[in-house]
Amino acid sequence: MSQKTRAYEITIVFSPEEGEEAKKKQEEIIKEIGKIGKITKKESWGEKALAYPIKKYHRGYYYFLIVDAEPEKIKKIDQYLKLEEKVLRYLIISQE
Repeated sequence: MSQKTRAYEITIVFSPEEGEEAKKKQEEIIKEIGKIGKITKKESWGEKALAYPIKKYHRGYYYFLIVDAEPEKIKKIDQYLKLEEKVLRYLIISQE
């Protein structure tokens, strides 16, 4: 039984580490999400202050994505982001 693809908004807050290595890791994570679902929109919101400290960080680097995927694939993205240490927080919302 095949499920319909839906659009999902994914907001990711990365640790605010500077340098080429940190940027490469962020791009790797986004590419991996692109392998699981189709990224139709990608925005970098830059570094912003957090409302409260997370893992001793007071700032985070924000990305916003719109991904077309089946609900099963969104579960895979959720699991992947949970295990990624450079991701401080993330939020996945279904667009209806």
